[in-house]
Amino acid sequence: YIGCLSSMMNTYRKRMGLDIQNPFSQLGFSERIDRSRKHRRPVPDEWLRNVLLAPGALDALGSECRAILRVLINTGCRPSEVCGLLPHHIRLQDNVPHIQIREEGRELKNSQTARDMPLVGCALEAMREHPEGFPTYREKPGNATANINKYLRGRKLMPENPDKPGKRMTIYSIRHSFQDRLTGLELPERISRDLMGHRLNGERYGDG
Repeated sequence: YIGCLSSMMNTYRKRMGLDIQNPFSQLGFSERIDRSRKHRRPVPDEWLRNVLLAPGALDALGSECRAILRVLINTGCRPSEVCGLLPHHIRLQDNVPHIQIREEGRELKNSQTARDMPLVGCALEAMREHPEGFPTYREKPGNATANINKYLRGRKLMPENPDKPGKRMTIYSIRHSFQDRLTGLELPERISRDLMGHRLNGERYGDG
C-alpha cells in the first residue's frame, strides 16, 4: 500500500509540476525470510481417497460443508473462493462444467486469483447437488472452515501434522495436495499457476 501511495504521489507531482518531496519515498519494507514459519504439509493422496472420501465418512457433516470440502479436494481452490460463488458463476451446463472465480460480491486475494476451474469427480458431483452455491457461507467462509475443521479433527479424518505433535492438519493442506498432483503430472508451469491462481513469473504473453 505504501508503494502504491508513493507511485500516486510521483504521478501527481509530475502532472502538477510540483517541486515537493514525496513523503512516501524510501518507506518500502525489505523482504525477510520468516524462518519460524514452516512449509505447510499436504494431505497424502491415499488419505484423501481412502479416508476423507470413504463411504459414510462425511455423512454427519452438514450438506453445504460436505459439498464445499469435496470441491476443495478436486479443485485446490481456497475455501473463500468456493464459499463466495454466485449462482451465475457455476457453469454446469457448459461443454466443460466449471466454476468461475470472480471478484464480484467479495474481494479476491490478487488479480491472478480470478480464473475458471474445471469440475471433475467429487467436485462435479458436489456442485450438481448445490447448483446455486452455498448461501449459508457465502459471506462467512470462516464459519465453513471452522465447521469443517472441527468435524474432521473430532473424527480424526485428517492426518496428524508431523511439525506439530498432537495437532492435525487443516483443510488448507488440501490445497497443497492439489498442487502436488499438478506437479506430478509435469504440467507446464503456466497451466499449474493458472489453476492454483498464482502469479506467473515474468511477463504474460497470449490469452492462455
